[in-house]
Amino acid sequence: MKKIVLFVFLSLSLLCFGEWEYIEENNSVRLVQENTMITLADGGGGVKTPIFHYTLEEILDSKKPINTYGIEITIDENPAIKANAMVMYRVMRFPVKGVTTDEEVFNELLPQMQNGKMMKIKFLTKKYSNILIEIPLDNFNESYQQMK
Repeated sequence: MKKIVLFVFLSLSLLCFGEWEYIEENNSVRLVQENTMITLADGGGGVKTPIFHYTLEEILDSKKPINTYGIEITIDENPAIKANAMVMYRVMRFPVKGVTTDEEVFNELLPQMQNGKMMKIKFLTKKYSNILIEIPLDNFNESYQQMK
């Protein structure tokens, strides 16, 4: 019985407290936690700078499947970085400029992530201001260094 309880606890711990991992097949890094996943992958549109893809727990606006929102990204105690996020159903891509990566924001954000412990994302729109996304950054830098 003790072995079963230990196995269940360890399995749940891995689901709740996942680590960033490098995915060689598509040259990306990702973190899977409970009901969400965040991936840093190809920015699209011929841009070489990657972009974040975050799976939200719920659809924000079912009437408008694609929308752009202002967000604030804070790493540890650093000043907040304002950016735009494109939300398509349950997938949020950030930071965006149009439909591709906002390279200026990404270049400001990345060094903080490489040295940080926690990233917090807050929506600036009043309707979703109660949503706070917290993403642990433990071993992010090690995984990111493996991207080509």
